[in-house]
Amino acid sequence: MRKGGLTDERRSFREKLRMEAAERFRQDEENPVIE
Repeated sequence: MRKGGLTDERRSFREKLRMEAAERFRQDEENPVIE
């Protein structure tokens, strides 16, 4: 196990959540863009 890093399993899980959130955001394009 590496120090200070995510395991491959955690990294994969986080990437999946990030992609799902991005897809939901993309589908809700009528919301104003927050900058």
